[in-house]
Amino acid sequence: MHIYAFVSVRKLLFISTALAAIFASYSNVAQAITAKVNNFTNSNWLQGIWRQSAGFSIPSNAANQAAFVPGTSVRFADSQARKITMAFVLENSMSVYVDGAQLDGNTVGYPNFVSTGTTTDAAPTAQVANPINLVGVNLAGADFSGTAYPGVYGTQYIYPGESYFKKYADMGMKLVRLPFLWERIQPTLNTELQSAELARLMQCLDYAQKYDVKVILNLHNYYRYYNKQIASSEVPISAFADFWQRLAQKVVNHPAVYGYDLMNEPHDTNGYWPQAALAAAKAIRTVDENRWVFIPGDQWANAYYWPNFNNRLIANPWMRDPNNNLVYEAHLYIDEDFSGTYTNHSEAFDPMLGVSRVKPFVDWLKQNKLRGYLGEHGVPDYSPSAMVAMDNLLNYLGQNCIPMTYWAAGPWWVNYPLSLDVDSGAARPQLPILQKYARNTSCSMIGPELHNLSKITAIDDTHAGQIYRLYQTAFDRLPDEAGLDYWIDQMDAGVSLQRVAQGFINSNEFQQRYGYATNNQSFISMLYMNVLNRQPDPPGLAFWQNRMAQGVPRAEVLSAFSESSENKANAAKKALSQ
Repeated sequence: MHIYAFVSVRKLLFISTALAAIFASYSNVAQAITAKVNNFTNSNWLQGIWRQSAGFSIPSNAANQAAFVPGTSVRFADSQARKITMAFVLENSMSVYVDGAQLDGNTVGYPNFVSTGTTTDAAPTAQVANPINLVGVNLAGADFSGTAYPGVYGTQYIYPGESYFKKYADMGMKLVRLPFLWERIQPTLNTELQSAELARLMQCLDYAQKYDVKVILNLHNYYRYYNKQIASSEVPISAFADFWQRLAQKVVNHPAVYGYDLMNEPHDTNGYWPQAALAAAKAIRTVDENRWVFIPGDQWANAYYWPNFNNRLIANPWMRDPNNNLVYEAHLYIDEDFSGTYTNHSEAFDPMLGVSRVKPFVDWLKQNKLRGYLGEHGVPDYSPSAMVAMDNLLNYLGQNCIPMTYWAAGPWWVNYPLSLDVDSGAARPQLPILQKYARNTSCSMIGPELHNLSKITAIDDTHAGQIYRLYQTAFDRLPDEAGLDYWIDQMDAGVSLQRVAQGFINSNEFQQRYGYATNNQSFISMLYMNVLNRQPDPPGLAFWQNRMAQGVPRAEVLSAFSESSENKANAAKKALSQ
């Protein structure tokens, strides 16, 4: 985050009682998405409520598509709660089906609203054998008072204690980015690390190991050392590389180390950051060949403007080699100036703002077949719309297997609106959202670089997994790389799975396979045989015949078969055998 002179954080004053009151008034909104039931009535619908079974229709905007997914609880105008079983998008409307008895359109239909449950109602995700941690926190403190060199420990800066590692591990967030200052751990360039400061850092690693937490070590210096830029005569690039080699030598055998985060938010680097990053990464590789090296982008690592400033970062082929285990790191805040200061307390945020701001970074990663990580993102506790935007952002990151660490947590934050730890003890609306996505166990590798062609996509609940299964459902084959990449990009841009399925149906390959299925019964029977490898059971056949007779299109049926639990199990078995 852009805090240049973090003079003792205890001096940061916030009106905690006012924030608590604001949070209390908005807490319910912050944890739910509300949609108005569509206004139409015909032989199948009564004021937007399905007449034949438990279902309803709402607008198919991006926020609704992200929120109203199978497994999520919803609450209707009469206060009854149901769980979503299926959801399909058709042009501007979204049909959502729930468990239980038929709904009463006169009671819960238009002009009433329906809301998702709290953000703790996460949709289930497929679990891989060794899932990565997709959600973590920045445990700040050692980076405080950044202009006090070296500063007085316990007065001007602090390392997080054991309780913080336990707290977030217990919440399922077992990834920690640990910021610290270069001047404190190496007061003089090209010399041994300061023993007391190194001991504090090692103590944090011991705490992390105790609770099975992985730590990313972050040099929080903004491309400066005693306020002198790297690549200057006072701070040569060789000294920067020397520091990382020395630190790697000290921690290489510690099991809690997840990776090395070269520099927090480099900016105004005069074009030297690519050269400095390359030298430091190579220096680490002389000591540690395996752990991740996190490469932040120039100009504050801004995710939205990433492609404008960071193509030179990968000009050297070594920085693109997947065998070097490099991860590119962006930061993202959704306030109007991208700074994370959130000075305008009345600012309202579009539900998809986080997604739109991170997408240029993700697209750049995909284009260059690289891995990515969102090192910082945070939202203020007083803004319900910011919570919705963060929820959608984390969903999108999870779809692409991109980990993130929330800014911030740890000691001394007083009542900072972004912090997960505040003196007032007020509930933190950010936490349920983080915990929701911390339970995502569908990714075995940092993405998106290796995700598209991984066998694990057969059981992922990501866009990659959905497209993988649709290829096998429609064509009974593995996806080709170009086709897989194309359709994943389409879904990342907001195209629904049903629209993708319609594209498959329109293809020559599909027509050759299914073209002779001239009626609904033949089409359904062929899906059972080609997708589930069995004859249709009478109740299943009758169900789908009835649905298609009521106007459900073949694309919706195809996508439903593709995403059925039976097909997911079959796809997983097939993937393991290939």
